[in-house]
Amino acid sequence: MRRKQHDQPVSDINITPLTDVMLVLLVIFMISSPVLLAKGMEVHLPQVTDAPALVEEDHVLYLSEDQTLNLDGLDIVPGDLYEAFTGMVAEADETGEVVNLFFRADATVTYGDITAVMDLATQAGIERISLVQDVLSAGTPGDVTGPTNNEREGISDSG
Repeated sequence: MRRKQHDQPVSDINITPLTDVMLVLLVIFMISSPVLLAKGMEVHLPQVTDAPALVEEDHVLYLSEDQTLNLDGLDIVPGDLYEAFTGMVAEADETGEVVNLFFRADATVTYGDITAVMDLATQAGIERISLVQDVLSAGTPGDVTGPTNNEREGISDSG
């Protein structure tokens, strides 16, 4: 007895190869994702030879190495920072001025901490945020490169 053969193509989709490819891609991404995540690294901000002086109406925010905040000479807890920023914006709106926030952070503070504070200030309505850096007191004009990584780590270049 002979079976009938159909001359029509099979219209079923074989999902086994698709599943194999998707599982392989999943494993590849699971292995490579920790490598792709950016890890915090220290950045030594540039120094300049000349900087404009601050005006009395400008607001200055300090972020120290131990994450303490100081706004206009007064210590402030991070939870109250947003309210302080919105108060500054409201006061400036009444007088028709623009809030100028000068942000000075310790060189050891991570970039993520700096951007978190800047984002909070932007959410509160502050549009002008400036990063303050140290002015070079001595050295060759135009030499703003700062110490090398080896000099920072105390490694001698001679050996």
